[in-house]
Amino acid sequence: MFPRIVVSTLIGLALCVPPADAQGTEREPHQDAALSAIVGDLQVQVEELRSQIETLTHEAEASKMEAAETRRQLQTTQAQLAASSSSEASNSNSLYAHSVGPTPNNAPEVASIAEQVDLLSAKVNDQYQTKIESGSKYRVRISGLLLLNLFGNRGTVNNIENPALAQPQDELAPVKGTFGGSIRQTRLNFDAFGPTVFGGKSSGTLQMDFSGGFADRPGGSTMGLLRLRTGVARIVWKDTSITAGQDGLFFLPVSPTSYASMEEPEFSYAGNLWAWVPQLRVEHRVISFAGSDITIQAGILDPASASIPNLDGSRLPSVGEQSRRPGVASHLAWSRPVFGGKLSIGTGQYRSSQDWASGGIVTRVNSWLESLDWNIPLSRWTSLSGIVFRGSALGEFGGGVGQNVFFSLPPSASPVVATGGSASTGVPKGLNTVGGWTQLKIMPVRRLEFNFGFGEDNPFASQLERATAVQSYLNETPARNQASFTNLIFHLRSDVLLSAEFRHLRTTPFSFTPPNEEPDSANHLNLAVGYLF
Repeated sequence: MFPRIVVSTLIGLALCVPPADAQGTEREPHQDAALSAIVGDLQVQVEELRSQIETLTHEAEASKMEAAETRRQLQTTQAQLAASSSSEASNSNSLYAHSVGPTPNNAPEVASIAEQVDLLSAKVNDQYQTKIESGSKYRVRISGLLLLNLFGNRGTVNNIENPALAQPQDELAPVKGTFGGSIRQTRLNFDAFGPTVFGGKSSGTLQMDFSGGFADRPGGSTMGLLRLRTGVARIVWKDTSITAGQDGLFFLPVSPTSYASMEEPEFSYAGNLWAWVPQLRVEHRVISFAGSDITIQAGILDPASASIPNLDGSRLPSVGEQSRRPGVASHLAWSRPVFGGKLSIGTGQYRSSQDWASGGIVTRVNSWLESLDWNIPLSRWTSLSGIVFRGSALGEFGGGVGQNVFFSLPPSASPVVATGGSASTGVPKGLNTVGGWTQLKIMPVRRLEFNFGFGEDNPFASQLERATAVQSYLNETPARNQASFTNLIFHLRSDVLLSAEFRHLRTTPFSFTPPNEEPDSANHLNLAVGYLF
């Protein structure tokens, strides 16, 4: 695409060379004819070079052997172009030597066109020098984001780099605030482009970051461990695609915009459900009327829960995997172009089973989700996006503020005053919850955007009040969690960005002894500098 743009620009420059009377200088007729001939020849040569570059680009993607041959042809063409340019320059000097009058004023424009042609040719050569070879001989691209985050917190939070919950202060060791920095949210992407399979284009993507933990040594907090995020292979036809690998939740397709929260998405445990799950899915696009599209997605997922695995490398089954049933999900969306953007409204569904053991008895708990998502352009420079959901036993996605089930006594049991006792004192039941988030995006200019958002996750208080214990992946029992943020993102240039974000957290802990405790609150300020490569 870049060569086409440059070549089109050169042609435009050549066509825009002003005629003699526009230069304010009188010249002899044979001078004008000579200069016109030079410009005309350069235009023809630029057009020929543009055609050759298009051919070379296609051949470079086909195979390495064809690319080498194409490079040889290009070098030959460059030699011919140089010889032709030298000959034309000699003819021009000869004409000028026999003429009377001042030096033509459009000579600098002619020289500029020639210089840019040479620059364009050099960039085509760079394409071969920087190409990454793969074992399959197909094209591989490396990209990513080098991200520095400087952050400060006021209050106590669960994670000073990317907090999701506000916590009560420790009375014995009160902490008023913190400040720090990190590049652990830096991201690496590997994209591979494969052959055509059954008429569809094959490709693969692998994404990693450095938020996999800390080195077990002094100063290890700045030595982030490499972490696998997603890795998928796909085959794409005109209206259908198949994706296999580990990916995000396709039935919850939108997410807030933030460079302060790359380790985990913004509003995690506050209405934004997410996970990177092994899955196999199919997508089909149905073209309807008036430019509208209907997209249908369906797939199966690993029903793994968010339990922490053994550190010795052995993998024990989670409560979802013990059910011996995969998770099943689907998503239906309608979209159409609006204000230069894309208006979309969709609905998602998810079902899986979990086997919980309590008191020597295995109880099956059904995990389910119903959701509504939207992305609505309000004008050419504003849009509104978000998700609302209702479900049960969604702790592995962060639903219920990371709480999957609660344990309660049978109705015939004698009443007791519970203080968060063991799970063996009750029957496991799925914890119902409702939540969601919304974000307003404002882009007054192309390089600058403002985002404002709010999210909330609210487990059912009626179930928590009957609980003898609550299973939580966060080792806490929040009754509600709310988060709000505002950020500014400025792209200094295409590969350099600056961001500033303020986040407010409000977490209500649940007390097994009424009345419930007052909410805890905390503030998070994050400054980010990113370099995209």
